[in-house]
Amino acid sequence: MHRVTVAATLALAAAARADTGDTANAADTGDTANAADTAADTASTDTAATDTGLFCSDAGVAAGLVINELMADPAGADNERDWLELFNRGEEGLDLSGWSLHTGDAAYERNYALPGGLFLGARDYLVIGGELATQAQLTVGGLIIDNGVSGDAIQLRDCAGAVVDTVVFGPDNADGWLDDTGAVASSIAPIPQVARTIGRLPDGTDTDQSGLDFAHTDEPTPGNSNQLSPLYCGGPGSGVVINEIFRGSGSAEAWIEVLHTGLFSVDLTGWSLQIGRTEWTTAYSFVTAENLLPGGRLLIGSPSVPEVGYPAALTLGDGTRGDVVRIVDCNGFAADTVVYGPENKDGWPDDSALAATSLAPEIVGNLSLARIPDGADTDLSAADLLLTTRPTPGHINVLSDDTGTPPSSVDTGRKETSECGCDSGSPLPWWELALAPLRRRR
Repeated sequence: MHRVTVAATLALAAAARADTGDTANAADTGDTANAADTAADTASTDTAATDTGLFCSDAGVAAGLVINELMADPAGADNERDWLELFNRGEEGLDLSGWSLHTGDAAYERNYALPGGLFLGARDYLVIGGELATQAQLTVGGLIIDNGVSGDAIQLRDCAGAVVDTVVFGPDNADGWLDDTGAVASSIAPIPQVARTIGRLPDGTDTDQSGLDFAHTDEPTPGNSNQLSPLYCGGPGSGVVINEIFRGSGSAEAWIEVLHTGLFSVDLTGWSLQIGRTEWTTAYSFVTAENLLPGGRLLIGSPSVPEVGYPAALTLGDGTRGDVVRIVDCNGFAADTVVYGPENKDGWPDDSALAATSLAPEIVGNLSLARIPDGADTDLSAADLLLTTRPTPGHINVLSDDTGTPPSSVDTGRKETSECGCDSGSPLPWWELALAPLRRRR
């Protein structure tokens, strides 16, 4: 770990305080003048340090300092154990006297001022953490980095109050956080997992798009170069979609079909199926190794449905006020979202991370909501999904008709002899053939 020159102190003694100067919304790009902020922003600087680096008046154009790694959900109790890493990717040292960090879960309500005399050399790291964060070079009592469950942000500002770096992370951006371009962020870094960090890969990468710059790291590397996790589990463009939804009379009949339309196999370990009625709930989590091949399908739902491979009691909304289903990868990225109903009263986000305006129809009776044609995905629920009177679990989706015949069978690659003990003279029913590749030993 590189050493950091601090002329005054290596502790941020009680630097955290409520930031009453911030406006009460996530789209806050600077502090308004107030006595508390002025005291921090005009903190005395160490002459010896600033002689070898950039003064505060020049810091806004340095553009070399970034928030490089976050530990927002340490193992065990989070209290005083959160930490973050700054990285000076520039070619000159920086005087950080009076700079500040800002965190929050709906607005930047917490403000932590860096001390006077703090100098960070070129290509150096600085780890800042709570009082119990053993990794920290600088400690700050009461440091809180929100865990991203509802979409959160952290921001670094120079001593003039100018925004230097912003990281928005979580499943969506329902609170409308701004990125470093000044626009509402649509590129979101993944949710930090327990005892794992998110970090810039490679170090210092900064496109102002958090989702492009950050990923889960292989292991925390405070004060050192970030390492990419070898686990590939999806991300933008994975091709995994929610292909059909059947609600029926309730959880005793409900199921959801997932289809992989992409080109590469996806490890579903750590993925989850989530349902939103008035709030998000996790309906199913993939906790063991699962490899979904291109073209593969899987069924999640009631065990009373023939050969459902992933049993779960799905409490689906009927969509009367606007409901939502999504599948989330191991990085917390929403691989696919379906919002359905006559209107979106709760403002559920679609795959753009903004409130959906294109809604699939509400689910009624024994109709299913299906992508027509199979796997169609424009990220517009109204364009992609239709109601059909012919639910087709494990089969290619079809438009409704009155023939009463089963859909065209899918080539499962299964021989006539099977696990069910049926001989070649007793062919399996259509639904058994369709669901054969979904069978999973339980």
